[in-house]
Amino acid sequence: RTGPSYIMEPQNNSCTCISPINIAIIKYWGKKNVEQNIPLNSSFSVTLDTEQLFTKTTVDLLTNRKKKNSILIVNGQNIRIDQHSKITKAINSARKFGLTCPLRIESINSFPSSAGLASSSSAFSAFACALGRLLNLNPREVDVVARIGSGSSCRSLYGGFVEWNDGSDPSDPETVSRQVFPPDQWPELRCIVVQVSSGLKSVSSSVAMQR
Repeated sequence: RTGPSYIMEPQNNSCTCISPINIAIIKYWGKKNVEQNIPLNSSFSVTLDTEQLFTKTTVDLLTNRKKKNSILIVNGQNIRIDQHSKITKAINSARKFGLTCPLRIESINSFPSSAGLASSSSAFSAFACALGRLLNLNPREVDVVARIGSGSSCRSLYGGFVEWNDGSDPSDPETVSRQVFPPDQWPELRCIVVQVSSGLKSVSSSVAMQR
């Protein structure tokens, strides 16, 4: 059980990161603020191993691109960036931390996307970590970019057992993730994933939470 690890140091305005999924042990359901992805309650999860279920994402800063739109490639397919609200929100959130140019984002999953295996948690944590490395963001800023894209992705920023705080505690008012126990806290633990379908979920988690 590990958190995101950089598989390539940034070179020529490019950085690649690999990030795992996480599985909630105590789930959150519902949001106080949909736009900012602030959860209704705190949650607790375990981060899985990057050797099996992961997203590999490469982010390039297109500093010389005349067009302002970014480029998104997911599992080899070009995706219109304006039709992907989550990545658009994540990119926009990074602008307040110094992003001034469009991006080229290429992402590959080792497992079916949007099929109930928390693909957004690995995808947006990988994106946030790679972009954060390029922009020299601090951990709090990386957390924000990941969370804006997908709430649960901020839990994949750390290995082991992770809490995502809902921000209701006066002594800790920010909604951020933190590692509670390290990966070796429970060495006997095994997670078994059985894939019964590779099809898309009929209702996304984000939509379901608003019902």
